[in-house]
Amino acid sequence: MKLRFNPLVGDGAPPIGPIELRMDGVMTHFASAEEAGSPQTLEQREQFEQAIAAVVAADLHPAWVHAGNSSLIDNQGLEESLSESFSWLRGLANRVGARPMVRSGIALYGYCLPICGAVVDAGVTPNSRVSSRSRVHTDLQPVMTWKTRVIALRNIQAGDAVGYNATFTAPRPMRLALLPIGYSDGLRRELSSSNAKPGGWVMLHGQRAAIIGRADGSACFHSSRSR
Repeated sequence: MKLRFNPLVGDGAPPIGPIELRMDGVMTHFASAEEAGSPQTLEQREQFEQAIAAVVAADLHPAWVHAGNSSLIDNQGLEESLSESFSWLRGLANRVGARPMVRSGIALYGYCLPICGAVVDAGVTPNSRVSSRSRVHTDLQPVMTWKTRVIALRNIQAGDAVGYNATFTAPRPMRLALLPIGYSDGLRRELSSSNAKPGGWVMLHGQRAAIIGRADGSACFHSSRSR
């Protein structure tokens, strides 16, 4: 959650009293940085520029001007009005004698949100959703891997129900692998599946294996192969 402060109050003066302050930096957070051509981002830019001007008018001199998360770093050059976000930030910082700063959040873990409304590369699979003008998305690699072991195999027949509340009924004979992980270990229960809705998946021997039925607190079933 991000706390928001109104950059201007009253007649436009910043909410700063007559005390001696040393301002290390001024920052903002763009709420729609992953949206190409977002009007909200443009509006926030303008508001941030006004806030910086008010800070300078109060004779405060920040050392840093800080804006931009992982999505803003990635979302470059998608729209004429939003291109070169770094140049905008550098120019804003230079005007007040500060240094520009951006922060990588989720990108530090090897992930980045897809740029909504961006053009997708020809030949890229729909699951990738990578913009042809994305700067870092395709170069990121996850920094963590979650591993476990298969502890049992179960052969079931067509019509057999799997898991709590019988949310999945086998449409054909299947072989299931039991993994000793569940929501008590951090596996999201939303990754459970039913016959009407697919769920999450894991990798078994280099192949995707779907979560079958409802994941419980300490275990879940995955499809091994049909038989």
